Amino acid sequence: MSALKANPDAFALHLKLRPGLYYSHTNDKCVKLPKDFALAKGGFGTDFLKYLRADTELDWNYPFDFCGSIYKKSLISDIVVPAISDTNRILKPNTFEFAGNAAIKKHKLDS
Repeated sequence: MSALKANPDAFALHLKLRPGLYYSHTNDKCVKLPKDFALAKGGFGTDFLKYLRADTELDWNYPFDFCGSIYKKSLISDIVVPAISDTNRILKPNTFEFAGNAAIKKHKLDS
């Protein structure tokens, strides 16, 4: 959480991503990695890597991921949830993730 507070321009903290992750099992193909990484202070002696999602694809450009990602509560409750047209979709993780990504893309919420 301290990493997100220290980096207000960050959309999410994806714990599963690292520079060595270049293969998408879901898509059965190699992933275009980000061009550059910047060091982001996370607090408590922990630093993280920041990158531009526009520089990449697939796993690295999937903004709303419920598999090891952390988001600011206000971002989700104030921005993503109101953009979802069918609010019943937030009741199950899989449909919430799908609907959240569709809303983010449609309304360009991650820009």
